[in-house]
Amino acid sequence: MAIITIKRPPGENRTKDYEIYIDKQKAGIISDGEIKEISITNGRHLINIKIGQFYSLEITIETAENKNTTLKVVGFKNIKWIWRITIGIFALHFILKMTINYRYSTFLFLPVFLFFVYYKRLGWKKYLTLEEI
Repeated sequence: MAIITIKRPPGENRTKDYEIYIDKQKAGIISDGEIKEISITNGRHLINIKIGQFYSLEITIETAENKNTTLKVVGFKNIKWIWRITIGIFALHFILKMTINYRYSTFLFLPVFLFFVYYKRLGWKKYLTLEEI
């Protein structure tokens, strides 16, 4: 039997558990900051991670007898920057509205709105990533 170790760094989607799928079958869940070891048969396996409607692309790993394969779950890497930009746009909107009564600052929200629509409708396969370490 081979062992797959999946590491989930703390801090991303803290309240939600990720579901682990091996060969399209649910193999378990992994919580924030947890390290999960799963025993599987030798051979080629497809692995992906899912959280709600978002999931990672499937990766193929080759396992052998007494071989430990380690995978790391990586969330959307730029989400912290997106939140900072969103907060900055909100602040700019209110500053422009209160100082010069600029009525068109709501258009500043359009890029942020389109970004969230993209990840909600089109980018759901790119939200999570599995990397072999």
